[in-house]
This record gives sequence, structure tokens and C-alpha cells, in this order.
Amino acid sequence: HALHTPVTGFPGMTDMPTANFTSVIAVLIFLSAAVAQSSTVCISPVLSWVSRLAIFGVGMTFFARGIGGYFFDQLAWDPIEPFATYNQLFYSPLCLAIATGFFLLLIKKNKLKRDFVT
Repeated sequence: HALHTPVTGFPGMTDMPTANFTSVIAVLIFLSAAVAQSSTVCISPVLSWVSRLAIFGVGMTFFARGIGGYFFDQLAWDPIEPFATYNQLFYSPLCLAIATGFFLLLIKKNKLKRDFVT
């Protein structure tokens, strides 16, 4: 029972996140890695466009989580300790670093497309 609140950051949390919810998050993270891997594959122009859109979407998702982590208290959710500290020291910067990686992949993919066309 001692882990419920620190893991989620929600005061008064009585249960850990369910196995199904945790599995969905794990699958989404795996799919994010698959999107990153797709940036290295030479594919048709239509699939390349979809790949770039997916890279941008994943990057924006991590960027929003990273930035949002610094503004939780203004967003009507005031996380409690130790989650609040861990969020600002580790989780949000990690999400911003991952977002930066996806945006760099997008820039690289766009540059490769221009080099391939010319």
C-alpha cells in the first residue's frame, strides 16, 4: 500500500495501475521504438510520409509530457512527493530528451528525402 501514491503522484490513490493499463503503456512505448526504427527503412513516398507523421506525433507526445510535467500544479493536478520531485528531476527531462531524439530523426529523414530527390 505504501507505493500507490508515490508511483502515481495522485493523493489518496488506493490501487496501483492495473496490469491492462500498464500493458497498454508498454505496447505504446514499443510502438514508439518501432516508429523510430521505421525512419531507417527506405520505403515508398506514401509510407515515408506516414512515417514522418508518426515520428512527429510521437515526438510531440513526449514533448507535451515533458513540458507538462513542469506545469502539473497549474493544470489542476498537484502531484505529491516523491513523485513531484522525481518528475521534475528525471521523468520530464527524460521525455524532453526522447522528444528531441524523435525531432532529430524527423530532421534527418527530411534531409535524406531532399538528398535522395536531388
